[in-house]
Amino acid sequence: LETRARLLRTLETEDTRTLLGDAAAGTGEPILSRAGRLRRRQQEALATVAIRDINHQASIRETLKSLSNLADATLGAVLNLARSEIEERGHALPAGVRLAVLGLGRLGYRELDYESDLDLIFLHEGADQTGTRVLTSRWCETMVRLLSTLSQDGQLYRVDLRLRPSGREGDLVPSFEGLRDYFQRTAEVWELQAFLKARPVAGDLELGARAVGEIEAVVLDRAARLGQETIVSEVGAMRSRLQQGTGGRRGGARSLKLAPGGIFDVHFSIELLQLRHAVRSPQDKDTLRLLTHLNALGWLSERHLAALYEGYLFLRALEHAMRLVHDRPLGALPSDAARLRDLALAMEDEGMEGLSGERLIDLHRRHTATVRAACESILGAS
Repeated sequence: LETRARLLRTLETEDTRTLLGDAAAGTGEPILSRAGRLRRRQQEALATVAIRDINHQASIRETLKSLSNLADATLGAVLNLARSEIEERGHALPAGVRLAVLGLGRLGYRELDYESDLDLIFLHEGADQTGTRVLTSRWCETMVRLLSTLSQDGQLYRVDLRLRPSGREGDLVPSFEGLRDYFQRTAEVWELQAFLKARPVAGDLELGARAVGEIEAVVLDRAARLGQETIVSEVGAMRSRLQQGTGGRRGGARSLKLAPGGIFDVHFSIELLQLRHAVRSPQDKDTLRLLTHLNALGWLSERHLAALYEGYLFLRALEHAMRLVHDRPLGALPSDAARLRDLALAMEDEGMEGLSGERLIDLHRRHTATVRAACESILGAS
């Protein structure tokens, strides 16, 4: 770190954008040099967030937001760097082409954690000619390569593009109209659920915000046309597949995300209520804000709000502690005593003094039981 003063305050979003944007700039300088400098600056910013986190200068919620803002700034810098690489090869994009990058999943909710993948959707407006569409796709392919390349300066992020329309078989960069039409006519219910987390993160933010707003309205309208019975059935079936299928067996009942009463049950409850009652997302949406939003509208009872809110706080804090202690997402609560002891010590710093490994297991069981009961009650009531 250049100065300890950087640890005294949260790095503002615009400061991060400037820091990384300047690192990726450099007319006439080789792309590889600029990319390496960007990776090093991104790691410096990441180290600042992590040290503030370990020192308890920021709450978990603030840390996850800082990590998400860092990802947004990185995406913006990489997008410009990728365009420079395309142009240096003699391919200039027409002035009217607009490109937006949408973040889904944890990035969409601004809840990105250490080692999280970036769930992304690209979309364009104005790239209607065949040659221009090819260049726009190449622009985004270059961006994904710069983000995910392993180099001596490290790796920025792993990128997941499977949530784009038609998954791996779909266009890498659909048009705004094509994306809207897909959700209006073709998208499956799980894709409607996933898009509720969408947020503009880079590129043309005006286009991204317009796309998110209009397509969310299309998603809710589509859910209404499909009917409550279909929505509840499909959401329940997807929940069962995740819990009983290949993913559900990773860690079994100890899986923090996939086990009954895990983090996915909190999100499935939110998404079902949004689709069932045509609830538009609030500004700066995240899990906790959506829970209180649904409660304020009368669609989530006080009892279920408490179960989901408290359960989510505990599970997310536990998952975050596991990433800090073990430097990677474990996915499931460990069973060996030594690892449980390490996690119990880390969770003590979250206000749970005197926590033992056995007590940690008991708390996990209690919270997952109440989250599971709330989720099943919401599914059953629907």
